[in-house]
Amino acid sequence: MLQAKYRKVVWFLLAVQLLLAHCWGIGRLYVNLKLVLYRVFPRLAVLPFPDIRPFLLAGALLTALWQIHSYQNFRKKALRGICPVEETWIQGIHLQAAKEAGCKNALPLYRSSAVETPMVIGFSSQILLIPEEEYSSDALRMIFLHEYIHVRSRDMWYKLLFTAGTCLLWYQPLMYFLKGAAFRDVETACDQKAVEGKSGMARSAYGQLLIDSLKKSRSRELPYSAYFYNSRAVMEARLAVVMDERERPGYLGALFCLLLGVETVVLVLSFGMFTFQEIRYEQKPAPEVNIYNGFELPESFTAKAAESMAAVEAADDWGEEHLTALSEEEGPVPPEERQAVGPWQIDNPYEYWRAVPDFLFRYVMYYENQERGSQKEPELSRFVTGSTGVEIRESCLLLGNEEEFVYAVRFRQFMTDEAETRAMKEALGGGTGYEDGCEYLYHDWALHIRRVKENLYELVGVAELSEAEKACGEDRFSVQYHEFGEIDFWQRPKGRVQTLNGVTEITWDNGKNWREVPIALEKLTARGDQMDGILYSPQDKSYVISETMTAFAYGGSGEIPVTVSCSTDQGLTWDTSVVTHAYVSVRRLFLSFPDPQHGFLVVTSDRTMYQEASTLFRTEDGGKTWKEIGPAGPGPNEGHSLTTGAEFLTPEVGFLTIRSSQDPDLYRTADGGDTWERQELPDIPVELAEDYALERMAGQEEWIEYRSLLGAMGYCMAYPPEWDGGPELKLYITMEEYSELGGTKARYHSEDMGESWIFDGYVTRR
Repeated sequence: MLQAKYRKVVWFLLAVQLLLAHCWGIGRLYVNLKLVLYRVFPRLAVLPFPDIRPFLLAGALLTALWQIHSYQNFRKKALRGICPVEETWIQGIHLQAAKEAGCKNALPLYRSSAVETPMVIGFSSQILLIPEEEYSSDALRMIFLHEYIHVRSRDMWYKLLFTAGTCLLWYQPLMYFLKGAAFRDVETACDQKAVEGKSGMARSAYGQLLIDSLKKSRSRELPYSAYFYNSRAVMEARLAVVMDERERPGYLGALFCLLLGVETVVLVLSFGMFTFQEIRYEQKPAPEVNIYNGFELPESFTAKAAESMAAVEAADDWGEEHLTALSEEEGPVPPEERQAVGPWQIDNPYEYWRAVPDFLFRYVMYYENQERGSQKEPELSRFVTGSTGVEIRESCLLLGNEEEFVYAVRFRQFMTDEAETRAMKEALGGGTGYEDGCEYLYHDWALHIRRVKENLYELVGVAELSEAEKACGEDRFSVQYHEFGEIDFWQRPKGRVQTLNGVTEITWDNGKNWREVPIALEKLTARGDQMDGILYSPQDKSYVISETMTAFAYGGSGEIPVTVSCSTDQGLTWDTSVVTHAYVSVRRLFLSFPDPQHGFLVVTSDRTMYQEASTLFRTEDGGKTWKEIGPAGPGPNEGHSLTTGAEFLTPEVGFLTIRSSQDPDLYRTADGGDTWERQELPDIPVELAEDYALERMAGQEEWIEYRSLLGAMGYCMAYPPEWDGGPELKLYITMEEYSELGGTKARYHSEDMGESWIFDGYVTRR
């Protein structure tokens, strides 16, 4: 018996052949049948022979409309009353299952009262739904893994193809048989993948979940989703597959699929050649047009471009109108009335600023894809953002009015590979940042645009926003520019950790090579503090990865003591030492190795609501022995909120930050952790504070007493400073506890290793 993953291919290829046989054969059968009947019964030649093809097409159309109607009803019912899943432990299981299944991005997760089984719905934009019932963490882990294997295998599209096939061949019973067999093997192949390489105990747990699900089984297989519960017959078949631990050779299935695939390709090519010969259609290529030929670039990224922007008048009150709603009463300019000549003029009957994204698109396409830029006629700016790869993130008026103005634009481009990134950076500059798990190239530009005549605008020049600021003077810019915020790029470290299929791996070269960590995942994720089963990968900041020292801290429960494993040769050999047996309710472990000999471990434990203790351990022999130093941060008799971070930058200087809802809580040590001092940050200037912050400071809005405008603005959560080995430390203060690396921050820098701090302003972290 072939494995389910090969049977899926077989059913698909057979369905393709069945479709070819009917699409190709019915026409030939109709003609030949008519000839035979006329030869046998010559008198029938005077009668019109009925053509059944319109009847078959009408049946296919009605079947397709019925399927679409059923899908819309199913989708409306499933999405009625959904709400996001907010439990962090469920989100943790959800994200880990996506990684284990090999999916780059996790789907949005919702809870719905209208569904009876966990399911994935949607095709181009998918979401994951779970019913409103209680699940154990083990059950959720297996359910999410099952669903993400469906997503990774693109089973939704596989089922949709069979549904389309049954619409076309609605009269053919064999197609329904193939569809039923394919839907069954979609589930069994998914189960085989989910338990592949798993122990007998894990298979038993998965099988028990299937047994428990039998009472929830569905009697009807729907092609609109990938879900966990199925009909009783399918569930029983799945259970048999899961409990079968025999190793089946895959070469026979692969060979069978290869032969059937070759046969299908031959049939497809034969059908294509036959159709081509019958139709005798010769497609003529569209004429190539390049609107950029013969036109030079506007003044770009030069001192002259920035100086010409400085000559534009400062924005007045009229400039506020760019925030009004779009006006489309006039509509697009008809082709016969267009005045634009070349790529650097735009016909724009709308608000003046609507020309900005159109010019931006034209300019970027000059370097990226001139044919694409020539084919698209930018009339409505809303079509430019997102659909062309040029996505505007922020924009605002800097100087001028509708006759001549300078506009600031922050946009990004999605980068698919390193070569493309390098080429675009060389051509257009910019910086690389990460957002939503993807790599983008960000740009901050100033565009100088002038109105030539009514409804006709021209791009005069382009400059880096920083150069335009130097030439024009920031004090001349509009009020909106002060909220623009500098982009501060966070570069993903070359040394990283990933956990897939229960195995933790390390890379030291930005993901080119990975090496397995010889520590069981159960140990790496062991914690006390009621966190058993919550972690599915090493806890953030509990490990250090550098060329000279790689170390993991773990444990802190009743079964596993606080332990550190170290390697100085990039994972070839490891030394493990127990730090302490005294702490069995550990919440977080913060590990630092400023050099291969000196290491620091902050253990947070004994949590009560939002209060806990932080204890510092230190090693001076590369992790072989550890010594308890004492409390980290506040003194031994001072209770404090949850620790958000702890890191030592040198063997002497270290920082510890504490969760706060009022003002940033930052502690510093200059003697290796023996003593700690709370840092007082300089406040933000009054002119950068909003009215609500001034009201809070005056006690007119809330009872909380803020010590600084910074805290009153909501910037109250600190994390340890970042240091790249240069002369400055950078400190970021955020508004939320779980947004350390992204979003809007208040940034400080220090030139004396944190003894004093200087406020830089607000930045946007990417």
